[in-house]
Amino acid sequence: MENNQKIIKSLKTGIEDIEITDTDSEQKDAISIIVGDIKIYLLGAIDKEKEKIRIQKEIENIEKFVKMTEGKLNNASFVEKAPQEVVERERLNLQTKKEELKVLHNQLKNI
Repeated sequence: MENNQKIIKSLKTGIEDIEITDTDSEQKDAISIIVGDIKIYLLGAIDKEKEKIRIQKEIENIEKFVKMTEGKLNNASFVEKAPQEVVERERLNLQTKKEELKVLHNQLKNI
């Protein structure tokens, strides 16, 4: 992020300042997204109703993914026939998505 500040500011997004911190504190009244293990906040630009809708849609999409992945992993034939690294990757993806769901549900409560 630090190396790309000039690029981000020049994208005609209206972003004038970028602050990079190493903190776990939640930012109230901010739009946020998780990218890998980084949480990005856009402060001062939140429309609470639109944000609720966005989060609910994201929750629905992740819940579909979780249901589909759990179906695969509960299918003995898939687990037996698929390469072990594929099965392990599916388990890891499932765990990651479940963690994202917890964060999204928490965000939805705090709007």
